Amino acid sequence: MRAEYLEAADEIGSKLCRNSIWSGNRCNWIGPSMEFVEGDWRPVYRACAGTIYHGTSGIALFLQKLYEITEVAEYRRCANGALEHALSRTSEIPLTCRGGFYSGLTGTAYAAFDLGRTDTALTLLRGLAAEDVADHDLDVISGSAGAIPVFLALHARCGENFLLDLAIRHAEHLLRSARHDGDALSWNTLRATAGRDLTGFSHGTSGIAWGLLELFAKTGEADYRGAALKGLAYERRWFSREHGNWPDFRTQNERNPPGSGEPSYGIAWCHGAPGIGLSRLRAYQILGESWCREEAEIALRTTGPFCVEPAIHSHNFSLCHGVCGNSELPLAAGAREITEQVARYGIEAYRKKRMPWPCGVAQAGETPSLMLGTAGIGYFYLRLFDQLKVPSMLLFEQPRAASQ
Repeated sequence: MRAEYLEAADEIGSKLCRNSIWSGNRCNWIGPSMEFVEGDWRPVYRACAGTIYHGTSGIALFLQKLYEITEVAEYRRCANGALEHALSRTSEIPLTCRGGFYSGLTGTAYAAFDLGRTDTALTLLRGLAAEDVADHDLDVISGSAGAIPVFLALHARCGENFLLDLAIRHAEHLLRSARHDGDALSWNTLRATAGRDLTGFSHGTSGIAWGLLELFAKTGEADYRGAALKGLAYERRWFSREHGNWPDFRTQNERNPPGSGEPSYGIAWCHGAPGIGLSRLRAYQILGESWCREEAEIALRTTGPFCVEPAIHSHNFSLCHGVCGNSELPLAAGAREITEQVARYGIEAYRKKRMPWPCGVAQAGETPSLMLGTAGIGYFYLRLFDQLKVPSMLLFEQPRAASQ
């Protein structure tokens, strides 16, 4: 079966290369994106931005990893073209998002590192270091929490001390921005004037706690550990035993007045048990405390049923809020057989039948991006083929287990 994983990734990579649109040394793709149009969220078709999340930096990461495994020169050529496009768009990234990994400049710099463009990456990051971190967002997707582990990883790769200093500055920004409530901390990641602060990985306290714990593991600074634990205490306060899950307060906060309705309970990397479980697994590795493992096990039990038929059929395959993202938790927890059920279903239902892959832009067909589309689905299959060479893009941590 392992060979079929590489074949699936290879087919996706080949299609991306065929569909690339070139201008000089840059390439891009066109696909659906969800945008707020005339008072409602709707799919629109547009050229990709340059970011990791829904832009060419993320596509470049997938194609580069595919090149490293297959040595197909076209993958490397398109990866470089995709990166060149991303580099040409960095000035368009909003100031508040520039520090972010998935939606900011940090992600493009990481892609440049991965493609061997170290000088280019360091130039981007030195420019970022000159900015005031107080202007930056807080969360994993576009803010300080997601950037800290990346700065640490790149510091380990190149030894540039300004990257460690940058990680510390962003952590201090998180500490200053925390909202205190007894023994708990939370963060207003949505810049909302009312409503509850979010739980979860991508925009909530799990992701922020993870970023702080990674820096604690590097520096031993107790303040980072203490703030992370208080952030996780905030989530524990809202845990629902009935749902085996943590609430997504976005839906509740949208009611009028905010907080008047019941929250939903997401099953996705971005919101709900799958992403929260990943944060608890990493917390257990760093802290070694049994409650971290117990909460990870709860999250795994809640997530598992959504990685098997018929639940797979009703979900998309994206990394952000689809079954490929959900299956990262069982893979990280050592329950690879659950993840492989998702992989086999995708091969039988979509690859072998030549059907479009269901992506993360609802009712809009295939999109090429890493977190919402086919580049991410290809990355998922490539990661199953070789976990040592293909690290997780959902919990920025190098894998420990040998590929099987």
